[in-house]
Amino acid sequence: MSTEKRVRRIFEKLPETFVPENAQGVKATIQFHLTGDGSGDWLVSIADGRVLVEERQIDKADLTLTLSAADYAAITSGESSAMILYALGRIKADGNLSLVMKFREMFDPSRVDQ
Repeated sequence: MSTEKRVRRIFEKLPETFVPENAQGVKATIQFHLTGDGSGDWLVSIADGRVLVEERQIDKADLTLTLSAADYAAITSGESSAMILYALGRIKADGNLSLVMKFREMFDPSRVDQ
């Protein structure tokens, strides 16, 4: 499967992995700016115990993550570690960095059939 198709599938399935009880009180926009093969901009909006995923870009998100589409696909499949890629400078994070850790709590990949 191409990187573009993998990334699209990941974002399309993201609402199925959402754990609303772990998102209580969260109101945030998280912008994913993916580069390279399969590049694109994806916006994840969380509010009122709900999540909305859109393929679009906004000017001012609460958190913006910039990384290659291939690295994002590798992180979500467990092939790579976000912490290691961040330490290597392959992930750039701007904005409310506490949302990075909260994101991991609000989404559980095991909730969706791969």
